[in-house]
Amino acid sequence: MGYTSEQLCASDFVSITHHDDVEPGIGALESMVSGLTDVYRTEKRLLHADGHDIWVTLSTTVVRDDDRPLYFLSHFLDITDRKQFESRLQHLADHDPLTGMANRHSFEATLNRHVSTVARHGHAGALLVLDLDHFKQINDTLGHSAGDELIASLASVVRRRLRPTDVIGRLGGDEFAVMLPYSSRDHAEHVASNLLDAIRAEVTVLRGAHQRKVTTSIGIAMFDDPNLTGAEILINADLAMYDAKEAGRDRYAVHETAETRPTTRARLAWVDRITHALDHDRFILYAQPIMHLATRKIARHELLLRMIAEDGTIISPATFLSVAEKFGLISRIDRWVVDHAITALAAHPDHELAFEINLSGVSMGDNDLLTFIEQRLAESPGIKPSQLTFEVTETAAVANLGDAASSPTA
Repeated sequence: MGYTSEQLCASDFVSITHHDDVEPGIGALESMVSGLTDVYRTEKRLLHADGHDIWVTLSTTVVRDDDRPLYFLSHFLDITDRKQFESRLQHLADHDPLTGMANRHSFEATLNRHVSTVARHGHAGALLVLDLDHFKQINDTLGHSAGDELIASLASVVRRRLRPTDVIGRLGGDEFAVMLPYSSRDHAEHVASNLLDAIRAEVTVLRGAHQRKVTTSIGIAMFDDPNLTGAEILINADLAMYDAKEAGRDRYAVHETAETRPTTRARLAWVDRITHALDHDRFILYAQPIMHLATRKIARHELLLRMIAEDGTIISPATFLSVAEKFGLISRIDRWVVDHAITALAAHPDHELAFEINLSGVSMGDNDLLTFIEQRLAESPGIKPSQLTFEVTETAAVANLGDAASSPTA
């Protein structure tokens, strides 16, 4: 602790204990002196001679002569390294490694706490969702390293334009969210306008020897309905952001009610159609043959998903998959495809069939998907796992690359 023995012997435990840990310690010592307890064990902070904290585990007992307490006997173990390691792990669990800002899980937890506050004390604040314009084109033409640099640059610009009380998080890919807890609509629009100007002026990406300006689209949703959940507020801001993109990008839009917004009504109608199709088995799979060029034999089939409309027409996935991903229905669709693919294989045990199945990048974050696949295969003992190949589509970013890389389904 940086003290000499003489200095320590001339001190009491209060003077070398972090002020937040003094009161619990006094209570524990008094309890032992009175005979209510025999041992006190805890983790606490001591003060080093130069002023910094030292974390220790403390085990204290009281030594008595008959019933009279004589002194305390304490054992200290320095656990500062462990505490620092735990702190780093917690930071990694709650923060995006590329930008250092809150990740989606952490941001949504903060958002839900604010929603609870709004429900108790009345509406206050706004939520902004930012999405870079044409980010996929940048990734595809300049590579993912350029995309990462762009994301980090955007995060830095946004962070500098916000107040300490504002909360910013990276939801995934090139999508960010900003919560303004104490903001009116006018102030939220002012912040959005400033962010658009700053990103347009400061965020650039190199293309050859030339710098290329980057723009973003922003959606704003107000905390003006105490009955809405955090997820619903986030959806409202997301819908407004897509309105900004459809209006020409490089601008912001404020969420309005579904009754006054035809774009929102159209998306919600598609949500209902997709949900109805899932509930009533109104999807179909087409098996597209894949030919081995050397042998001219059909080696396997790629399964292509289509939706069956009420009038019997076939709907392309390009029409409904983006809506399914945005509104959390894509995992149900992927499970439907896997389930029916395995059923088809089980129905033709004498054929050497093998299927390629497209899965959304969102499903790579579904921890239960592998369990579901294993369960269905176990229920169909005649099927070999090698008869299934899973491919990740490019329609959505993989939310957790670490988990996806270690997943046996990847």
